[in-house]
Amino acid sequence: MERVVFDLPFPAAELPVLTEAAQWHRRWLVDSGLLDSPAAVDRVMSWAPHRCAAHFHPYARGPELLLATDFYGWMMAADGQFDGPLADRPDHVRRLIRRHVAILEADGRSPLSPAEKAFTDVWERLIEGMSPAWRARAAACFT
Repeated sequence: MERVVFDLPFPAAELPVLTEAAQWHRRWLVDSGLLDSPAAVDRVMSWAPHRCAAHFHPYARGPELLLATDFYGWMMAADGQFDGPLADRPDHVRRLIRRHVAILEADGRSPLSPAEKAFTDVWERLIEGMSPAWRARAAACFT
């Protein structure tokens, strides 16, 4: 498969910050339970979610950059699931999506899967300190 290179004409965070974000994210992928094998972690890290976060949020630092990195890494890992056997199981996919929407709606159900737990972690950090109106708009972007 040919590797496509995208030229993003705006600055990213500097290298020491990227290194920290990459190290954090690698640990988060494992500690959150989202990915359970070194090969899966290496695959997501090869997509450079920390670099995506740094380019899309060039002024983010510390917890904000780490949150953005985890968000993009979660999205990359979750999206990758739909390219495999799940692509042929729309009813199962519908149930998975409904579980994630329930997290956005704060329905009180505990997340069951590692993907749900990782998404809950990202979502809770994302909405921290935000108004109910902002939370509703952000949740609507996922549904």
